[in-house]
Amino acid sequence: KGVARCDIELGIYYGETCKAKAYVELKHFRKSANAATTDNRFALFLDLKNLETYKSTSDICCEIVFSNDKNYTIAGKSKIDIGNGVSSPKEIIYTETKKVSLDGQYTFQWDTFSENCHFLKVLF
Repeated sequence: KGVARCDIELGIYYGETCKAKAYVELKHFRKSANAATTDNRFALFLDLKNLETYKSTSDICCEIVFSNDKNYTIAGKSKIDIGNGVSSPKEIIYTETKKVSLDGQYTFQWDTFSENCHFLKVLF
């Protein structure tokens, strides 16, 4: 299992046998007076790293993010970009002491349902 616990661990059982397992991380980024924060953006990458540790024991891993702030969905809007995704394994550096290295490639495609309703799903 991973270093940190996931928000949701789902197992599908037939009798005593687990037939499928899924791990889900959830985030809610609220609009604030300070606009989209870098702390929230970095937390998304920490979740992805956590899900990477669970991937070897699961059938699917998923990150789901909701935001009412369009600024999170725009590429290049912050030092830590969550508008496009991670195109290759790379290290995300927030500060000298806050870093995370991702092994996978992730596409971030935000779905917008209204001016204040944005969802991001990252499946792997």
